[in-house]
Amino acid sequence: MSCDMRFFLLEELFFIAFPLAFSADDQLGVQYLALDYAIKMMKLLVATVLFSVLVLVSSQKSICPDVFEYTASGPGHWEGRLNILSEYKLHGTWIRLIFDKPIESLQVQNNLLDVVNKGRNEVLLKKNDLVLLKGKPVQVQFKVSYEGNDVPALVGYRLNARDICPPSDE
Repeated sequence: MSCDMRFFLLEELFFIAFPLAFSADDQLGVQYLALDYAIKMMKLLVATVLFSVLVLVSSQKSICPDVFEYTASGPGHWEGRLNILSEYKLHGTWIRLIFDKPIESLQVQNNLLDVVNKGRNEVLLKKNDLVLLKGKPVQVQFKVSYEGNDVPALVGYRLNARDICPPSDE
């Protein structure tokens, strides 16, 4: 415990034990110091919580870094970029994103696909008129929102019912 903190606590104890020993100005000064200290502690607490959430999200590693990466994060959300690549020409695209924890919402940021169905741990994205050309990558950017400090991670993705990440044993 720092010297300033010990002095502050001794002063508070003395003020409680001998309230008449302080003038009204001294009492206001002690109250001001206590309020100032409480505000500083609250700011430190808020900064610590925000920093820990940012560290959690920024430290997330993709299980398939060649097809998915986390691009940004903030309190209660993260953003990612999915690289879609097909071995065949596809007329119509369905993508199922699978998460390890429940999510609140998912927004596709570049409007390539529509959110069709959202379960607790998975989301179905679909676009009937999106044509994927063989070997030509397409990027889908999206934002995931979640509640609390339990950050959900993308643990799998399927393209037209075929496991892409993690790759199947086919």
